[in-house]
Amino acid sequence: FSSRRRHTRLQGDWSSDVCSSDLASGFGLTSPKIADDKNWKIEALNKAKSSTPTRYALRLVEESLETPSENPQFGYAVIVSESKSQGNEFAKLVGLSKYEVITYDKKDLNSLNSQSDIHTLFFLKKWNEKEKGYDEIKLSLKKLFHFIKMNYDKIKMIPTCVWIGFNCFEGETLRAETGLYSGFFKSLNQEIGFDTFKLIYFGDAILPTIKIPIWREFSAKSAEVFFPDSSSRKVFKCHEIQSQDNPNLKNFKPSVVIATGGAKGITAVLVESIIQDHDCTVVLVGRTDISACPSYIEKMADKEFEDYESEFYKTQFQKKPSVSILDHKKKYGAYRSIREIKRNIASLKEYAGTVEYMNCDVKDPEEVHKLIKSVIDRFGKIDLVIHGSGIQTSKLFAKKQESEFFDIIETKVKGANNLISSLESCNGGHKTHLHLVSSSFSFLGNAGQPDYGAANEWFNRKAGCSNADSLIECSSLGWLGWDGVGMTQGNEYSVLMDNKGLHKLTVQEGLYLFKEFLDCYKDSPNQLVLSSKEIQIYDLFSSIKGSGRYMKTFQVSPEKYPYLLHHRVNNVPTVPGMLELDWIVDTFISESKSTAGVFCLEDCKFLKFLKINTEREVRCCLKDHGDHWRADITSDFVHSSGKVLQPNIRHVSANLRVANKFPGAIKEDSLFIKNGTLIRDPYTLEDSPVKLSGPFKCLENIMVGEKFQLARIELNKSGTQNNTIPVVLLDAVLRLSAINMDTNGDVSTYIPDS
Repeated sequence: FSSRRRHTRLQGDWSSDVCSSDLASGFGLTSPKIADDKNWKIEALNKAKSSTPTRYALRLVEESLETPSENPQFGYAVIVSESKSQGNEFAKLVGLSKYEVITYDKKDLNSLNSQSDIHTLFFLKKWNEKEKGYDEIKLSLKKLFHFIKMNYDKIKMIPTCVWIGFNCFEGETLRAETGLYSGFFKSLNQEIGFDTFKLIYFGDAILPTIKIPIWREFSAKSAEVFFPDSSSRKVFKCHEIQSQDNPNLKNFKPSVVIATGGAKGITAVLVESIIQDHDCTVVLVGRTDISACPSYIEKMADKEFEDYESEFYKTQFQKKPSVSILDHKKKYGAYRSIREIKRNIASLKEYAGTVEYMNCDVKDPEEVHKLIKSVIDRFGKIDLVIHGSGIQTSKLFAKKQESEFFDIIETKVKGANNLISSLESCNGGHKTHLHLVSSSFSFLGNAGQPDYGAANEWFNRKAGCSNADSLIECSSLGWLGWDGVGMTQGNEYSVLMDNKGLHKLTVQEGLYLFKEFLDCYKDSPNQLVLSSKEIQIYDLFSSIKGSGRYMKTFQVSPEKYPYLLHHRVNNVPTVPGMLELDWIVDTFISESKSTAGVFCLEDCKFLKFLKINTEREVRCCLKDHGDHWRADITSDFVHSSGKVLQPNIRHVSANLRVANKFPGAIKEDSLFIKNGTLIRDPYTLEDSPVKLSGPFKCLENIMVGEKFQLARIELNKSGTQNNTIPVVLLDAVLRLSAINMDTNGDVSTYIPDS
């Protein structure tokens, strides 16, 4: 069903949200009474608070963890290690009895797919003396990339995967390079749909002699845990930073500023926030040659430029028929970038100060050195460098190519290292603030961005390594998605953020937040921007820790569920949303052995149709969030040859709560009906895209009024007896609740958003 909100009045004088209400409403429960029962209580975080974004400091803090009363069984384990001896040493220390050690050698790359019944998969990484920076760690990261890509379908079905790093600290400081693994795995966690990967960081070269029981971390809420030494356990926590009104803090006054990627997107906004307050010199840096755009295209109005695109391709095909459409699109995209850059430069020049643009590829150390030296020779020093250069291509990990994966990482990470190296050698002992433009979603984990996430988490941890006494002082600020700025330009990004319920950052909010950040970054050099929406969606501050997850696989076919032939979309058999919710309840009952009799499904999102032409495997995963279970229904899109073309398509997501009894029912005599109109079920009409027949054609005498929907339901239970909940009944109830007539007498049907 679409994300538009509809209300129902089936029995009693109450209403509830169809798309996010509990299914108990279908049984005539009064919604307000649910909140009175302690089993149904919801920890509503910051509900009264507005969604205005706030800055949060990222800090490693001590956290204790209660040890479960019983040690879980590892079962059969596979250890992926840089050497057999390292893997065997680890197995002995941990106490594994059934295991195999494999390496990253080519002969072992695809060996995981031949294994069966793997319960736990370990990845081991030990930093050595030579691995001091990105160039040295790249080879190790490349091996990991290829191993997971070759075995991805197998890995996503393994119950527990743990990455363990040794020598992750230099003294008390966490290595910045650990961020590359953090952002990588947290992105995969979001793509797979639940926390498949746990990350454990040790300061020691091997497991401490006290043999920390790593199995206790499998049920911890945090996906990452840190052991700087054998006596402390730490996790990252977000601490809200209050607005600073102290004028004594506003002492950062840069006079010479370099901004990589500064002529476009977010970085251009950050430059504007500085140049508004300071009469300074700003050098904008980018790879784009702004002289490469023909003058007639440069002079076009925006609408004229957009309208000209199809004509441009037509003309180019006539001139150069051998050139591909992708190359022509790339060229027109370059023209679009040049127009944006020149427009931003002109806008920035309206402020006091000096604005220039220089070409430079930040991945090239010689070009960066030449740039830094040129600016210092002309202006004497550099006070601030904003490193905003970056590229991003979101796609499923299985479709990621090695070249694009490392190009995305290196634009940010190698670019930063090149800037640091050149500043140290050229800036004549003058102190420089290097600000790294990051993303909050890389810290939280963002599906389809393992490379972008890796680079941004390196940024966050590089800032965490910052030494106030160093000549190069680093900071990072992770941003939310901006409203129509930078990488989130375009209507599709706006719709995506709306569907996910995320905050869209405005330019005005960004200007204000960055000004505040520059005034007080020294106490907290690595910060994130978050709103109450992200805090609630990602459950950041809940004190309740989950203890596990359940997974169940369903084989779905028209033969097993014959009534699917009567539930068609564009004449293709599809799974009713209520059957998918039934699988969630069934998974919980069968896997948890629960005796609870009442199930509340909230925040139900029906995302994609589940088409069933032939037998198809569908997975249900439940992740414990303490006071509720997060459920996802996923499947793979498989070619007739058996090749998986798109893994882990998410069809439904919902929150599940359980209770032992109903809080109570309402009185039947509270139903009040006034004038209404008799209509037919729109889902059974011949021209409806959703065509229901057979047992689903059960709504009769439908009457729709201003504040009510009423119908007689005639159930044919044939073929639906094996479900945990009454699928056809609740499908009819949900359908009825969404039937509304507009002023023209038209009735709409509702389908998933995509």
